[in-house]
This record gives sequence, structure tokens and C-alpha cells, in this order.
Amino acid sequence: MSVATVIVNYNAGNWLLRSVKSALQETLVTAVYVVDNASSDDSLITLKEFIANNAVADGIDVKKLIILENAQNLGFGKANNQALQALLEREEFEYVLLLNPDCELSPNVLSTMLPYFHQRENLGMASCVINNVDGSIQSTCRRNFPTPWTAFLRMSQLQRIGIGKQYDFDMGAKPLPDSFIDVEAISGAFMLIRMISIKEVGLFDESYFMHCEDLDLCKRFAQQGWRVGFVPEVSVLHEKGMSSKTRRIGVLWNLHQGMLRFFDKFYRNQYSIAFRALVRVGIYMSFLGRAGVSLLKGLVK
Repeated sequence: MSVATVIVNYNAGNWLLRSVKSALQETLVTAVYVVDNASSDDSLITLKEFIANNAVADGIDVKKLIILENAQNLGFGKANNQALQALLEREEFEYVLLLNPDCELSPNVLSTMLPYFHQRENLGMASCVINNVDGSIQSTCRRNFPTPWTAFLRMSQLQRIGIGKQYDFDMGAKPLPDSFIDVEAISGAFMLIRMISIKEVGLFDESYFMHCEDLDLCKRFAQQGWRVGFVPEVSVLHEKGMSSKTRRIGVLWNLHQGMLRFFDKFYRNQYSIAFRALVRVGIYMSFLGRAGVSLLKGLVK
């Protein structure tokens, strides 16, 4: 059983080293790909210094580490695809773990999750509990697919005043199940994927720059009969937003554009032109509102 880990980095600071070390310490992981999207901070420099000073230390074999450096920020999906394509060509890995650079892998996560794959031949990918640094659970670690209607409720802020709250597509705030469950979608921060399913379904849709490409992949898995699962017995730590601190407005734009791309791709024929137009207006209004709040917070600081 062979697992490769892929970490796409963009200005993750000291978290990149934490993430890489946690992956290298995992005995089931035999290769770690770090794809750097032209980081401007010292995250990659710090990692390279660690490699130079630690050939094998504290159970960490840096010879398992492969670094791919991009001359520009290619986005999340395209950078992941670089490593995934290399892994497909090597044809020696049964599983790949996609791990954010601000995520820290716990020692027992893979050994707990992999048996669920062995028991379910059509389980294509799975995730686990994703905790914030304060111990709370991130709402996006298990999700339903957003629809134009549920997105409209979210983007219009109606759910904040209790309207349509029951239609929230993020399920992380709900009570945890006792054991493995099937879910519609999981977070791209932590995705354990069966390699043969990637061969069948295909790589990330590179039309998304950042955000919603994970939903797109989950949707395509479902369309081709692959299950997506959630394992509540184990967890990872995620310092959400490390890579987006230097470009908050750009990240918000990518999020809203990604949502539009997702709806146009999967729901175009299920809703009227009028309703799709209303949703589009709502999404752009949401972007303007959230961008304005972000700018004001920056001025206050």
C-alpha cells in the first residue's frame, strides 16, 4: 500500500514546514510533492534550509520529498494537477493525499482511514474532521453540493437572519456521526483519493483558479459512480487562510467566480434564465459587500 502526498504552497509561512514534516513522518507516505506557486515569503526557503540540514532526522526522510517550483501562481487546481500527472506516470501509488500547506497531518489519520477504502471498492475519496487551531470544527469539512438556490440564500445573507438556514450546504456545524458516512462533497484542504478513480474521472478542472475546484471534482466523482466519504474518528489541524492573507480581495473574487463556474457547468439546464440571472446578481453583490468589509477592516488596522 503506497500513499503519495501533494502540497500546493503559496506564502504559507512556517506552516509549510509543519505540513511537510507531518507528511514525511507518516510511514504510509512514500513520496511528498510540494508544488510552490511562486511564493514571495520565506516558506520555501525555510523548507529548503530544513532539507539541507536534515538528511534523516527525527524519523523524517527528506529523500521522499520532491519540490516543483512554478514561475508564477498557477492556481490550486493546476498546481495539484502537475503533481497528480507525475504520480499517474509513475504508476506506483494506490492513493494520493491532497493536503493544504497550512494543514498538519495527525499520526493515526491514514491508518484509520485506509481500511474504509479496502472495505468499499467504489469509495473514491474521503476526508476527516478538520479542526481550526482553537479546536472548533471547520464547517466545510463535509458538505452538500451548493445549488443556485442554496447559494442565493447564503450569498444574500438571508441565512444570517434565519431564513433558509436549514438549506446551508456546509455541514461541519452539525453533530458528528458515530462512524463513516457517505457525503456529497469534502474540502480540498484534505482529500485522500484512490488513484484509480483519478484515472477514470480526470484531474482538477483548471478553469477554476482557486475555490470550488474541490466541489467540481466531488461532483464529477458522483457522476461517474464513485463514493465520497467522511471519517469522524480522526482529525487534522488547519490554520485556514494562511495563503490568502496577502491577497484577500483576489481570493474573494476567485471564490465568487468559482461558484459561478460551478453553477454554469452543472446546473445551467435545471433553472430558468431569470433565476440564474438573479443568482448571478446576488453573487456579485456578495463579492462587493464582502470585499468592502475586508477593505474597511484593513483600514481600521
